[in-house]
Amino acid sequence: MTKFIITRWHVGFNKVQFNHFLQDTFSMGLAEAKSVVDRVMNDEEVELELADHSASILQKLTEFGLKFTIEP
Repeated sequence: MTKFIITRWHVGFNKVQFNHFLQDTFSMGLAEAKSVVDRVMNDEEVELELADHSASILQKLTEFGLKFTIEP
């Protein structure tokens, strides 16, 4: 499992697209994804886990305006 730790967001953070991304990539429901977005907006660290990751996921997180770290 790869753990993504979202540490903060930047001005221009695309929360709507990030919400859709969470639903599609992490198989979250709408309420769960919205909760994650709200936590990010409240400057809380959020941990997300995936079995594997690719460069496209890293690129998307960057495009959304997120600062994050990765733990294998």
